[in-house]
Amino acid sequence: MKCIVIALALFAACSTTDRTYQLSAEPTLGALLAVPDAQSSGFVVGGAQQSWPAYRVVFHDVEYTTGVDPSRRIHFIETTDSRFQTREGLRVGATLGDVLAAGGRDPMYEAGWGRWSPLQSGWCAFFAAPSATNALGAPRVLSYFRRDGIRVDQSRIQ
Repeated sequence: MKCIVIALALFAACSTTDRTYQLSAEPTLGALLAVPDAQSSGFVVGGAQQSWPAYRVVFHDVEYTTGVDPSRRIHFIETTDSRFQTREGLRVGATLGDVLAAGGRDPMYEAGWGRWSPLQSGWCAFFAAPSATNALGAPRVLSYFRRDGIRVDQSRIQ
């Protein structure tokens, strides 16, 4: 019995809580994460050589992972939430054909990270590394993200 109690105590001490914080506005690049005393849920990788402390946030029932710097400025936003919809009407699980038909650009490969297509809305559709195709059929969107340094050239998208 003592072993069970000790094991449960150790498990409780070692387990981490992955808190989700409710936001009053959609997370925006460059904005401050407006959650005082928020605890990071780890790190998020937002590119081949980019990572930030990660915070899980919710806005209008959609969950996002945000990557923030030490001053709490948001530099990366990602969602895998099935309730999320881009301005183009795309959701997680959309095909590459759906992305292109909605005006997205051909996927670009970022070594060490994966393939993604910029959308007119400023979101990027992330497919997976190392290719945007698979043997099971059309490539599908795994997540949507926004990241500092990605600018959408509206004149190049139809």
